[in-house]
Amino acid sequence: MPGKAEPFYVYYVPKTHHDLGYTHTIDELLGVYSKYYDDVLDFCECTSDYPDEAKYRYTVESFWSLDYYIKHTSKENLARLKKYVSEGRIEIQAFYANVIDGICSEEEIARMIYPSAAFARECGVKLKSAALTDIPGLSSGVIKAMAKADIPYLFAGFPTYFSWNDYMGNPPCTPNSFWDENKLFGWGHPAAFNWEAIGGEKVFAWYQFGYGYMGTDHIAEIEADDYDVLKEKLPGYINKLKNSGMPYGVMRYVDHGLDNQQPDMSVSDVVRLWNEQHDDIKCVVATEAMFFEALKNDCLNKDVATVYGELTHTDYTTLSLSEAQITALNKNTKHKLHQLEKLNAILGAPLKNEEFSDIYKDIMLYDEHCYGMTHFGYENYYNRSFKTNYAYRAARITENIGKTLEEKATSKCDDNISVFSLSGLLGKCISTKLQTVPKSQKEMSSVYTSDNGDTVYMQVDTIEESDLPFYDLRKLYAMKHINSEIRQYTYAVSQSGNISSVTYKPTAKPEYIKKCSESNILENDYYRITVDENSGHVSVYDKELFRDISDGTFSMGEVVSRDIEKNVMYRQKTYSVNKRMTGPVADSIVVRSACYSMPSVVNEIILYHNVKRIDFNYRIVIDTVPMREAYIVFPAKIKQPQFSFQGIGSPVKAFDDIVCGANTNQYAAQNWCKAYGEDGEAVLAMDEGGIVEFGDINTTAVSQAHHHINPPDWEKLYVAKEDIKNSHMVSMILYNNCETNFPCIQQGEVIYRYSLTTGQRVNEEAFAENFVYPPIVVGGKANDFKLDLDNENLIVSAMKMSEDGKGIVLRIKEISGKKTTLSVSELFDGKKQAFVCNLIEQSAKRVDSGIVDIGPYETVVLKFE
Repeated sequence: MPGKAEPFYVYYVPKTHHDLGYTHTIDELLGVYSKYYDDVLDFCECTSDYPDEAKYRYTVESFWSLDYYIKHTSKENLARLKKYVSEGRIEIQAFYANVIDGICSEEEIARMIYPSAAFARECGVKLKSAALTDIPGLSSGVIKAMAKADIPYLFAGFPTYFSWNDYMGNPPCTPNSFWDENKLFGWGHPAAFNWEAIGGEKVFAWYQFGYGYMGTDHIAEIEADDYDVLKEKLPGYINKLKNSGMPYGVMRYVDHGLDNQQPDMSVSDVVRLWNEQHDDIKCVVATEAMFFEALKNDCLNKDVATVYGELTHTDYTTLSLSEAQITALNKNTKHKLHQLEKLNAILGAPLKNEEFSDIYKDIMLYDEHCYGMTHFGYENYYNRSFKTNYAYRAARITENIGKTLEEKATSKCDDNISVFSLSGLLGKCISTKLQTVPKSQKEMSSVYTSDNGDTVYMQVDTIEESDLPFYDLRKLYAMKHINSEIRQYTYAVSQSGNISSVTYKPTAKPEYIKKCSESNILENDYYRITVDENSGHVSVYDKELFRDISDGTFSMGEVVSRDIEKNVMYRQKTYSVNKRMTGPVADSIVVRSACYSMPSVVNEIILYHNVKRIDFNYRIVIDTVPMREAYIVFPAKIKQPQFSFQGIGSPVKAFDDIVCGANTNQYAAQNWCKAYGEDGEAVLAMDEGGIVEFGDINTTAVSQAHHHINPPDWEKLYVAKEDIKNSHMVSMILYNNCETNFPCIQQGEVIYRYSLTTGQRVNEEAFAENFVYPPIVVGGKANDFKLDLDNENLIVSAMKMSEDGKGIVLRIKEISGKKTTLSVSELFDGKKQAFVCNLIEQSAKRVDSGIVDIGPYETVVLKFE
């Protein structure tokens, strides 16, 4: 007689999808979630005597709402919360917010786990799962971060936006999506798989369209709160899955998991009744981790697919450019904050960790995937003011922290300067400061030397125009007195260590031989840059490669705009070209132009003399014209080009390191992108920019869920390797073709800054990191500090005080794709004991050998006590 068949298990996971302000204004929503958590605690208590599989459980998708609740609820509720977390009835997932991870910095991804990990530790548990939901894309660096934080499970709640009808109700007419799930899994979805990062790290993932409700791809048909409806529908759903070839004996459905949806205890009553009356299908009220553990056991004897690489974002990375001004500001703040945290560690931590972590929270909440509400109007703009306030507050506090640390950095000493090199890599750097000084104060360019013979060159220029691309210029210019002026101090520095502080004394006026006296030409030993005084066309000749590095189709660094509705591309029109800076460190030309919907484009092109580098700095005034996109084009000329860019935690080869069927039209890059071939390389470093295209200006990969009208060539496949006709690198800077929660709101000025270098072989990491994280120069004498890894394959990607206050934490990253070793015994003069930790500074193990092995593109976290 055959044995009884094993039942099929359905796991209901009560959780609420976090949309910061989508259904309520942000200030209202925080109170709403507080009420939800009161209810969740009551539900847990009310079902404490239910059968175990029916006890109410809840999973906190994003920690920002619970963070607010912890700080504002009663002591009694906080005690109840900790109790249920420790018992496993409430699970806290890893990430602070449902961020657009493609626009996050590498350190931001790490810090996104810190708050939830700290509270979990208070409750005596470890984080087990993470979720990024309703976002079509995922950086390989997120997988790397999860693996290094010992978080084994990922719920990949990717929405199938490309299957939606457009805003007119028409069915989709594009062959593209966010990936090709049928090639990846055969039966489509749902699917369990191992996700492998570019560096080799892996997590166990579950893909189930959207939030994972029971219904069509974007409509929840039923909740588990009505037994009769469930009895009618559930067997049919399960049979449909089995017939599709879905190989699992378990299934997951979210309960009341839509946008900011109120939790409901009914699922516990329904599950209790269901299990009393059914043997073939059993139901469980579960946390996310409970489902994953059951799924992993179910998959022990099954083939589980491995998905490799970067799932390039569609929609949200580009949609962040509907707030181009604030998105650019937020990225600039990340770079400044990252530097200042390193400086704070060098100075012995005059500022506490909490001051930095609060800023990271604001940065993350601006990067959270919801930028508005379900409707437009003044309520939407009111809500937007809360959203942008996160970025402004982060920028303001970061600026104040910078002033505080600079004041503490040195003891005042006439004429001395101290240079804090914080990029984490050796290399030649440029640092710029603006200062208001009396017109009567005489200053001239100088040479500074240190006790060990290192040299810093300083150039002084007076700024006479208030529209140049500097963040602080308008404020300084408006506040100066009639007898004062704004001076720009430009320093050329050669770093003496991966992280260092060195004091320099003035020694002499530098020798300077002018390379070119013509008003429209910049020239040095590396480049000859020519700017046509009538058209503004910029061409660049590389003296190492013996050729022009641009192909002439666009001006180097040209701003262009596309009218999506008319399918018309507008080129910039130049109305003035003038030379501004001339000196021993740098010369520059300012080009003033206009372009459709951008009435003022000020581009300063700066050529530096001691490093092979050209900066392109832009101040762009943008208006509210809808249905347009804007780009800055760098038309490099390289034969048979290949492309790569800096991803989170590792470089990404365009087209090659991309998940099957994913978007190749736009990539979300960190701080650099690169075109390279047999006849040379071109590297573009980016401060505020980050959405890049290769080969041409491509069709914008924003689905019909979020764009208004279909852009040109919407019906075409994503760009493939064989489609590439040239080696252009294009930075997308503005986007205004929005539906749903991304209104057309561009206005005011935005600053974008880039740096370009070319050659036969370029160290892109050193070039970009030294551009994005320039040295901090402070007047006076500093205590000497030097952290030298003595290994060109390694970078100090972060340096901070440890969370327990007992030491300094370094993140050391391998950047060349080669296995290497690091000798830690000599770091900090051998006076500190080294420990290897996970990403969130837990599971510390003493380094007794004095040597740490580091794999290709691996980031190792070291704590020195």
